[in-house]
Amino acid sequence: MARILIVEDSPTQAEKLRLILELNGYDGEVAVNGEAALGRLGKSTFDMVISDVVMPGMSGHDLCRRIKDEEAWNDMPVILLTSQNDPMEIFRGLECGADNFYTKPYDAERLVERIGSIFHDRQLRANGQLRAGFEFVRLGRTFKIGLEKEQMIELLLSTFEDTVRINRDLERRTNELATAQTKIEEYASILEGWVHREATERQLVEAALSRSEESFRYLFLNSPLPMWVIRTATLEFLEVNDATIASYGYSREEFLAMTLVDIRPPEDVERLLAHFPTSDADHVVSRHRHKDGRFMDVEIYHRDIEFGAERARLALVVDVTARKQMESQLVQAQKMEAVGQLTGGVAHDFNNILMVIMANVEALEEMRDPDQLLLEHIKEIGSATQRAAELTRQLLAFSRRQALRPQHTNINDLVTVTGKLLRRTLGEQIEIESFLADEIWNVEVDRAQLESVLVNLSINSRDAMPEGGRLLIETKNVELDLDYAASNSDVIAGKYVMLAVTDTGKGIPPDELGKVFEPFFTTKGIGKGTGLGLSMVYGFIKQSNGHIKIYSEVGRGTSMKLYLPRSDGGLENVAPQPSLPMPGGIERILVVEDDSQVRAGVLRQLQTLGYAVTEAIDGAAALAAFEVAEPPYDLLLTDVIMPGPINGKALANEVASRWPKTKIVFMSGYTENAIVHHGRLDADVLLLSKPFRKSDLAQIIRLALDGSGAPVPNVEAS
Repeated sequence: MARILIVEDSPTQAEKLRLILELNGYDGEVAVNGEAALGRLGKSTFDMVISDVVMPGMSGHDLCRRIKDEEAWNDMPVILLTSQNDPMEIFRGLECGADNFYTKPYDAERLVERIGSIFHDRQLRANGQLRAGFEFVRLGRTFKIGLEKEQMIELLLSTFEDTVRINRDLERRTNELATAQTKIEEYASILEGWVHREATERQLVEAALSRSEESFRYLFLNSPLPMWVIRTATLEFLEVNDATIASYGYSREEFLAMTLVDIRPPEDVERLLAHFPTSDADHVVSRHRHKDGRFMDVEIYHRDIEFGAERARLALVVDVTARKQMESQLVQAQKMEAVGQLTGGVAHDFNNILMVIMANVEALEEMRDPDQLLLEHIKEIGSATQRAAELTRQLLAFSRRQALRPQHTNINDLVTVTGKLLRRTLGEQIEIESFLADEIWNVEVDRAQLESVLVNLSINSRDAMPEGGRLLIETKNVELDLDYAASNSDVIAGKYVMLAVTDTGKGIPPDELGKVFEPFFTTKGIGKGTGLGLSMVYGFIKQSNGHIKIYSEVGRGTSMKLYLPRSDGGLENVAPQPSLPMPGGIERILVVEDDSQVRAGVLRQLQTLGYAVTEAIDGAAALAAFEVAEPPYDLLLTDVIMPGPINGKALANEVASRWPKTKIVFMSGYTENAIVHHGRLDADVLLLSKPFRKSDLAQIIRLALDGSGAPVPNVEAS
C-alpha cells in the first residue's frame, strides 16, 4: 500500500483528503505545515507528497523545493494543491520542481485518477518503457518537465483549445443560421403570422419563468428561517439567505468559501461524508457550530434540486436548541411532581403511624413512678419519633403539602438574626461574610421555614468544606425578564428578591446537578445525611411561588440562588408568646378520624385533659352523632383526609351551617388542598399537623374554645 504524506494546515481539509485516500487503497498521513512535513520525511518513508500551497510559515512551493533539493527525496512525486486559479501558479509549481498541480475544490475521482496515473507512469519509467521528460525555456528561466508535468501544460493549453472549439462551433452555427435565414425569408409571407404568435408565446413563457425565478429568490432570501443550497458532490455552499447569516454569524462571503463540513462537530464529519451523498432522508436532526464556537441543535428539511445545471440540495433549517432545553426542563419538572405526589402520600400514612407511637409514649411518660430504666427507653422512643416526624415534615415540604404561614418579611433582617446562630453552628473554621443590598424589597414568606432553609443550606456548605473555607450570604433586588422566563419554564417574569448562599467547597459534578433536589439523593457519606435537605428547600421555594437556581464547579464551590417574589405589603411584627401550662376543660368534643389507632390515642389524650369525648369513624357517622346530640357538641376535631363522600372540609362546612356555635379544629398528616390553597391556610382555619404532642392538642383546643392557649409550632392558624 502506497504511503502518501498530506501537508495541509486546515484540519477539516486534511481529514477529508485522508479519508478519500484511505477509501481508495492509500495510506495517508497528515502534517500540519512544511516544517512538520520535513520532520516526518526524515523519520519515515513515503511514496508521494500532496501539499497545500498557501500555509503559514513554509509555503507549499518552499516545501517542494526543499524536497527536490534533497538527494534522498528528489525522486519522490510532489502534487501541489491551491484554490487560486492563476495560470502562473502552474509555472511557480514547475519552477520549484513539482510533479503535478491540482486546483481546489478538487473532484475526488479525478484526483485519485491523477495519483494513480503518476504512480503508473513512474513504474513505466522505472522499467524503461517511458521517456524521462524534456526541458523548455520561458520568461528567461529553464524548466525541466517530467511526463506528469505535461498534464500541467495541458491545463494551460486547455483554455486555447476551448477557444478554438467554441470558435469553430460558432462558425458552424453561423453557417446554419444563414441557411435557415434564407429558408425563413422564402416562406416569410406564409409563416409571418405563425412566427409572430410563436414569438409572443415565447416571450410570455420567458416572462412567467423570470417572474417565478424572482419570486423564488425573494422567498429564499427573505425566509425567516435559515436556508441554503449546497453542491451535492462537494458539500460546498452555493447560496445562503439572510437568516442563515444572522443565525450562524458568518458573512455571505465566508459561507460561499466553506463546506457543510465546516459547521459540523468534528466527530460528525466521517459519518457525514460517508452517508450524505447517498442519503435520501428529507428530514434529519443534527448539531451545527456557530461562528463563536457554540453548538446548536437543529432540524433540517431538504430536497435534491438542479442548481445551475448541477446536482444540489436545498435545505431549510430550524433551530430547536431552546425547544430541547424546554423539553428537558419539562421532563425534570414532571419527574419532581411525580416524586412529590408519592412522597406526600407516604408522609400522610407515616404521620398516622407516628401519631399512634407519640400518643403512647406520652401516656407511658405520665405513668406514676415509672422505672428509671423504662423511662429512659421511653424517652429514646420519643426522641426517635420526633426525628421521624421531622423527616415527614421535610417530605411534605418537598411535595408542597405543608401549610405555610406567610408574612411580610425583610430578608436582610432575617439574615442578620440567623447569622448569629450560624456563627455558633458552623464553627470557627468557616469564614462567614454577608453582602446585603440596600433598600431590599420585602417578600411574603413563611419566616420560620425560610430561616430553616438558610440554616440547611449553610450546613450543607460547611459539610462541603471539611478543611474550612468561606461562606458568602448575599441579598439583592433583581428583575427576571421575559427572556429569562422563556428559558426557565417555572419562572413568571417580574421583580424578585434573591437570597444566595455561596461556598468555596468541593463543588458538585455536572452529572449530579440534575439530581440534587430529588428526595434521598445525597453526596454525603453513609449516615451523614438523609438526602431530604435540598428536597425540602426545593419544595418550600416552589410552594412560595419562587425559583431556585444552582451553580457549581468541581474544586471551586457551589452557589444556591433563591428568588422570592417581591411583596408590597408592610412588615408584620409577631410578638413571641410565653409558654403556658397544659390547659384542660370539661367541654363536649366529637373526634372524627378514620384510623382507629390514631382515634384511640387522641380520645385518650382529651379524656386525660378532662373533656367529654365522643368518636366517629367518618363524616357520615359524625353528622349522625350531631343529629342526636343534645345540646350540640362544643367542638369538632376532624381529620381532613377521610374516605367516603364527606371529607373533613365538607363535614366542617355542614356543621358550621347547621350548628354555628360549634368550634372546629382540623388535624391532618397533609392537607391535599382541602383547607390549604396556594400553600396557605383558608381564612379562620385552625390546623393541627400530625404527629402532634398532647401539649399541642391541649393548647389548640383552648385556643378554639375561648382564645386561650399559646400557639405552638405544630399549630397553624389563619
